[in-house]
Amino acid sequence: MNRGLSLTQVVESHTTQPYAEAVRPHFSFSEQEIGTFPIDILLSDLTEVIEMVSSSVVSINIEVPSANLMFGNAYSMGAGSGIIFAQDENFVYIATNNHVVHQATFITVSFDDYEEIRARQIGGDYYTDLALISIPRSALGDRIFYPAVFGDSSVVRVGDEVVAIGNPMGGGQTSTRGIISAVNRQIVIDQDGRIFTVLQTDAAINPGNSGGALVNTRGEIIGINTAKAQAQEIEGMGYAIPSNHALTIIERLLEESTTPRPSLGITTFHIDENMRRMYALSSVGVMVIEIEESSPAYDSELMELDLIFAFNDVAIRTNSDFLNAVDSSTIGEQIVLHIYRDGNVPMEISVVVGDANNMDG
Repeated sequence: MNRGLSLTQVVESHTTQPYAEAVRPHFSFSEQEIGTFPIDILLSDLTEVIEMVSSSVVSINIEVPSANLMFGNAYSMGAGSGIIFAQDENFVYIATNNHVVHQATFITVSFDDYEEIRARQIGGDYYTDLALISIPRSALGDRIFYPAVFGDSSVVRVGDEVVAIGNPMGGGQTSTRGIISAVNRQIVIDQDGRIFTVLQTDAAINPGNSGGALVNTRGEIIGINTAKAQAQEIEGMGYAIPSNHALTIIERLLEESTTPRPSLGITTFHIDENMRRMYALSSVGVMVIEIEESSPAYDSELMELDLIFAFNDVAIRTNSDFLNAVDSSTIGEQIVLHIYRDGNVPMEISVVVGDANNMDG
């Protein structure tokens, strides 16, 4: 049976009502929703696959504050993609990557790459890089579209043919063809050491494709495009969050607005034994290279370039050690970081654990 979604509870709200004050919709992904496009496409007919799935994929454009100038705020522009997965009488719900919309102060959605519709964030999850936004159903008029059908990513095999649909470089919706190159591939996504288990594909995925659809030949979404390996000598290594994992997070985000995740609000860099010797440091561990404003660490005595070597007396040697220690803590808990300042001065810093998805910095 195809994995899909059904709306088990429809809530009434108004487009001017803040999400924080509205009753949240609840969805179940155990049954297929009436109104999604039919899955009866021949395996070889990618033209029909793309035509139907394209109505479920939107282009997302954002504005992000870039500086505070004497005469006002300056903004930089960004772009990404999103997947329509549900609708009710009032709203159309769209899944995308958290890194696409996390810092945006203004978000628009486009179906045709021309007309833009104002969107608002529902919630996001930093650690899985998934977020939800919505647009008013009334803004779409007579436009025909279908919520996406999500397939079962656990049955995806290496060699399966796929299509990536999205908004690369902000230039409008495009489709690229490829195969599944690997399943259950683990990648480190950034300096925080976040490890994602993803589908790997050689279908072209470029900046702006983030949040778009990775589709099988039945027209089912099997992944949400999230990243590309970037280096001059690398080609054809794109990654997508498997649909089964994405649906679990989407359902939780709809219920909770955001998935609470313990965080201190810092970015760290791994100091290995070679670097310890090179700079005559007292220990291996993780060095604080950035502290997010409005985060628990920002309000503590912790400073950039502090070297963390223990977390509540648990030794910290790598970024993974540190992230595991944070994940094992409780939001609101006061923890103690054992650090060396200036490389060799031992100190203990108390920090209250916060929620990664509720920091405004």
